[in-house]
Amino acid sequence: MNKSIILAIDAGSSSVRCIGYEYHGNNTENTQDIDNNDINKNAHFSSSLVTAVDGISHTISISAIDPNTGNIHVKQVLSAIDECVDEVLSLLRSTQDNTSSNDGYQIVALGFSTFVMNLVGVDVNGDPVSDVATCSYACNRDDVVRECQALRE
Repeated sequence: MNKSIILAIDAGSSSVRCIGYEYHGNNTENTQDIDNNDINKNAHFSSSLVTAVDGISHTISISAIDPNTGNIHVKQVLSAIDECVDEVLSLLRSTQDNTSSNDGYQIVALGFSTFVMNLVGVDVNGDPVSDVATCSYACNRDDVVRECQALRE
């Protein structure tokens, strides 16, 4: 039977990490979707619903924000996210390869946590239009404050 895996990705200003969690809410072999009723009833994800998979995590230290301008180095963050996810998937594959059982895994959900109060402009293909994005909590420049006020109106 395949294990249902949730990947949690946290992209921050000093590190990016990815952790694999096993989801126990829908223990069928043909799991296609996470049961939203389980999630809504158990918003805190009790240990019986989701458990961290031992040894299935990866963290990369980065310096993603320029302290003088508050600019986020978008390509650096995206590259670190790719590397973290690739490493966690590789760890999942290696645990599958090292077991004699037929247990596999299936990624059933992704969760993201990112910087607070940021904007990244993207083109029609979803690619960043600049190498940097402004992180308003790290940059208190007058033009950032005016832009935030305009967005609120």
